[in-house]
Amino acid sequence: MTTSFVSVGWWTRGYRVEDVNAAAAVIFADAVNAALPARAAGDEAVDGATLVVTRSLRVAVDESELPDDDATPAAYVRGGFAAAALVALLAALVWSVGEEPSRAIATLPVGMPGVAIATYAAPGIPMVRRRWYLPRHGVTVEGRHVYRHGTTTNAYVATDGVTRYVRGSNGGRSIQVAYDPRNPERAVVRRPEWVREEVRPLAFFLAVAALFLCGSCLLALPAFQG
Repeated sequence: MTTSFVSVGWWTRGYRVEDVNAAAAVIFADAVNAALPARAAGDEAVDGATLVVTRSLRVAVDESELPDDDATPAAYVRGGFAAAALVALLAALVWSVGEEPSRAIATLPVGMPGVAIATYAAPGIPMVRRRWYLPRHGVTVEGRHVYRHGTTTNAYVATDGVTRYVRGSNGGRSIQVAYDPRNPERAVVRRPEWVREEVRPLAFFLAVAALFLCGSCLLALPAFQG
């Protein structure tokens, strides 16, 4: 927590400003003082403390309600290898207990594409969850387009006064960024088209993967019913 003691107005001795960047507090005080009329000689000193309303910029959040979706790409690759091993194990079981080797062989080319598609689509699940969750339960601030490291991105300032960057566009409209108050690095650009552009393709890929995997299981099932 940052605490700054600034003098605001000729009628007060000073006010303590908390939960903001120290430099921002000084700039705020200078702007207020510049907007006030100069005190004339003989004017009665007035205490304006009763006219000041204070509030904290900290956001009270139940951390247990925030999704933790920081899985690494390596985690999805490991999951894909594990799923592929299960399909191979299923084919081996079909080969060992069944009387139709062709059924065991067919289990692999049907199941493996499902594993590959699911591994490809899985990283989109936490992103979709983030796009749904943060605009509803995070903090939304105005962002701005900036040119950084040779590309255009979006800058936003969280309540801690730190400028951060997030990729994304909003069809030429003004940018609003929703971020996680527990981890301001986790942010998304609010876009009304995200359901059409992200949820539908993700649902399609997952459905196709499910069809391949279910087909593999259906191929293997008769071998265990004999």
